[in-house]
Amino acid sequence: MHEPLLARLVHMTMNHGLYERRIVTVIAQAKAAIEAWQPHLILVDLELHDGEDPTDLIGLRRRLGARFPIIALSRRADMRTKLAAFELGVDDLLTVPFAPEELVARALAAIRRTQGVTVPFISSLKIGEIEIDLLDQQVIADGHQIPLTRTQRSLLYVLAAGSGMVMSRDQLLEYIFGDDAVLIESNVIDRHVRDLRSKLGDDPYHPRYIETVAGAGYRFLGARSAPHRPSSPTGS
Repeated sequence: MHEPLLARLVHMTMNHGLYERRIVTVIAQAKAAIEAWQPHLILVDLELHDGEDPTDLIGLRRRLGARFPIIALSRRADMRTKLAAFELGVDDLLTVPFAPEELVARALAAIRRTQGVTVPFISSLKIGEIEIDLLDQQVIADGHQIPLTRTQRSLLYVLAAGSGMVMSRDQLLEYIFGDDAVLIESNVIDRHVRDLRSKLGDDPYHPRYIETVAGAGYRFLGARSAPHRPSSPTGS
């Protein structure tokens, strides 16, 4: 995937499925990894261009005679792009930005349908001191359930996925609102961050979760994400 934030967002999201995950940003290396690793699922960024065509990865499945499903990711939501991707042989396509739960559900379904394998679904991820539950659409901080709006949940998830990275307001707008971002003022992000901090009890001057980086944007301070495994994981 050509964008570090997109790759990290997908990587964290797939942690809900207990996958062994690999990120490859060069198409030639991706081809070699697919042949050697024989994965159960491939996620292809159709905007990845490094001198080679990412759609070659779709054709590779046919040449290998493999059965792994392919989910394509694209920022283009037009019908031409979707029809072209399915004509090439992808099993599914998601437009960026996407809801994390949508990617998880489609990945689990694709693997079950093509591989006959049921991957356990882990609804909650712990990122530092925060727990995000995709199934119940709730966030828990300091042992308390925090009511967040859909936009606030999306903002928290994107920030957490890029933990340690400085993300500009424009980046956050793009990953939360997609094509609509051009119609929205960048200070909307500041308001959402302020409201999210208030609900999390996060002091902007001594932040535990979200740090303001002057002139640059925001950075999430939590540790790397890890599945929160209940005693009986929800099957899918």
